[in-house]
Amino acid sequence: MTPKRAVLWLCLAAGACSSPQGTPVELRFGDDGATAIGGTDAGGAGGSTTTTSSTASTAAGGTSAGAGGDPGIQFGPPTVERFTPSTGPWGTTVTIDGRDLGSASRPASLSVGASLTLTPDADAVERWSEAQVVFRVPFPHEGPVTLETDEGSADAGSFTPSHEVAGAIGIAVDTDVLASVSLGSGGIALALGGDPLSLAEFDGAAWNEAELPSENVRPETLRLHANSAGELAAFALDTASPPELIAFSATGGEWQASPTGVLVSERTLIAGGPDGASVWFWTNEGWQRARPTDDVWQLDKGPVADPYASSMLPRAGATSDGALWVVRARDTGSTFNDKGAPFMRQLAPDATAFGSEFQMGNDLDDYLTSISVVDHGRGLLIEYCGSDENLLGGPDDHECLTAGVVEAAAAFRNIGAESSALRHAFTGATRHSLSCDSSSGNQVDGEVWAWPCLDVETLEIDPAGASVPVFRHDGQLLILRRR
Repeated sequence: MTPKRAVLWLCLAAGACSSPQGTPVELRFGDDGATAIGGTDAGGAGGSTTTTSSTASTAAGGTSAGAGGDPGIQFGPPTVERFTPSTGPWGTTVTIDGRDLGSASRPASLSVGASLTLTPDADAVERWSEAQVVFRVPFPHEGPVTLETDEGSADAGSFTPSHEVAGAIGIAVDTDVLASVSLGSGGIALALGGDPLSLAEFDGAAWNEAELPSENVRPETLRLHANSAGELAAFALDTASPPELIAFSATGGEWQASPTGVLVSERTLIAGGPDGASVWFWTNEGWQRARPTDDVWQLDKGPVADPYASSMLPRAGATSDGALWVVRARDTGSTFNDKGAPFMRQLAPDATAFGSEFQMGNDLDDYLTSISVVDHGRGLLIEYCGSDENLLGGPDDHECLTAGVVEAAAAFRNIGAESSALRHAFTGATRHSLSCDSSSGNQVDGEVWAWPCLDVETLEIDPAGASVPVFRHDGQLLILRRR
């Protein structure tokens, strides 16, 4: 910045000045202070130069600004007067107040813990001046914060994230997380793709891995659930046609696959969760259900006719409590105000007939073009798109929204755009969400956990009702939790 210049006349002799007498002194004003040039001392002898700085220390030992700075301004070692806050989620904005902290015009750096160094031009730095440094602490850094310039260094404070990495496990880039379930406080189990398939269990403190028998198993149908003893179990469909249900259970630490003798169809709905498992499949006679009773899979309901079999965009989904949900597109407007919306009916776990129809989600102009149902254990996501026809001949506008439904038939109508949240999880009555905002980071139910956004794999809710998110970062699966 070009210094502003002003000339002031100072009366150095005793008494009042009736005219501009005395010694002219030129003051140069800049961001880092003021420099007086050309003045004399009180005795008027000589032409000495006096240098001052509003933020600089003029104590013994101060040195000049060095390369890039004004050589006429002297700075001392950094002095920190205030550091706040000392805790918060990753991405918290931290402010350091003090003197001689450096700036963009002279060398300065800031270290956080042992593995992060920031300079004034770093993306995480919002402001850096001699009097104040404002920066954000990115994931996964934490610990002592040290500020350093050419004149010295100062311990500014220490930052402790309000969340922590509770567990980490290595994962190959091409390995997918196929399914998940939480059966214990702070714990989660993951079904992983690959050859062979595998399970990774986090018990709240450590990870355990085990292989699953994978021969003739369709990986995309693998689901996890709790068995009659509340322990982890799994099931999937085999590659035969019609497919057969395959049950997985652990004996002596080794997982085994057991054919159940239950043949389903190519249109099969599957769901697993902490309250059990459910499989619905469609035949010419209607919907039939299979569930494990005392860990033995058997057909226990149906056939039940589908009330939406001949409707527009008929879809269906299952929840782990044994309920069946059917969805269709229905007009809700008129010829001059066409609107479409998804409508649903539920066949409750113990019911013999479907319940009343209700609207699931918002009205969209002018009609629905697609509906998809995504199972997630104790709840479903209904993703639907509409087309707003342009009567003037221009391109049609398309909008996609997501709605959610839980076992208890409570509807969430305003989840929003399809991309607004990366993952959802359900209990029997509520929904948790995990989303990403580029400016604030990953948010769990609106609370920031980590910045910048980490890749999200899945989200579960443990028996205590706490969120258990799983992220993928730097070749690992990470479990984050509040400290």
